Amino acid sequence: MRRSRLTARLGLALLLTLPPLVTGCANKEPAQIDRLLTAEELYERGIGQLKPHRSFLFFEGVDTDDAVATFQQIIDNFPASEYALQAELMIGQAYFDDGRYEEASVFYEDFVKTHPTHGSVPQAIYQAGMCKFNKLPTEDRDQTPTKDAAGFFELLINKFPGTPFADKGQERLRECKGRLAEHDYAVAEFYVKQSDYQGALNRCSAMLANYPDSGHEAQALYCIGEAHFHLAQPELARDAFQLLVEDYPSDPKAELARSYMARLDSLNDSLEDEAYDTREKEIARGSLDPEY
Repeated sequence: MRRSRLTARLGLALLLTLPPLVTGCANKEPAQIDRLLTAEELYERGIGQLKPHRSFLFFEGVDTDDAVATFQQIIDNFPASEYALQAELMIGQAYFDDGRYEEASVFYEDFVKTHPTHGSVPQAIYQAGMCKFNKLPTEDRDQTPTKDAAGFFELLINKFPGTPFADKGQERLRECKGRLAEHDYAVAEFYVKQSDYQGALNRCSAMLANYPDSGHEAQALYCIGEAHFHLAQPELARDAFQLLVEDYPSDPKAELARSYMARLDSLNDSLEDEAYDTREKEIARGSLDPEY
């Protein structure tokens, strides 16, 4: 009896000394809510979310969507802040770096329309062009994206000449024109294979007119000369081949052009011989005055 009373007293004492596990959880203070961040702080957070970090043990990852959401908070809550304008550009950059070019293009184009006098407009135009440029199709596909990219770069060069982004746009525009020229030449070659020499002639003539300095002038001149040759226009063929040989003497097409010119010379000699024989026969028959 004495032992049971002692055990009960010890158990009660032990319970009194233990921390209040259940009651402690029930009465816990709610977590403190972070104060509202400033536009600058949100901007820094967004930049941090775009920095690569270790993910899945060995892979570097970027929180693109989280960063976009953070930058969008700046736009929504601090629309008059300079950080709001930078946030618009950063959303475009975040999507661009993630390879989501259509989404990036929407933000860049909207920035240009909404803030036409802002100092970052050249950057936005260039990036909008790069969104199209990074999706250029191969030469055998529809070239609408290439033309769209070229349009942005031309706008940049014409509206903001002399700026660093205009200089970069100049190089990209040259690449776009080269791709468009390649496409036209591929179409012209197809026409030649189909013996549609007039179609090939039209395509290559337009190619030289629309994309000068594209790097494909020798190919276009050769195609033009070849088309004129098969259309029985030897003088026009010779003009094209001669221009090719003179302006691009080391191009592989120049040697082919020389071969065609030799054929034209041979053909011309044959025609002259035939004309001479015909004249002599007419003189012999008395139907042609020798002095004529």
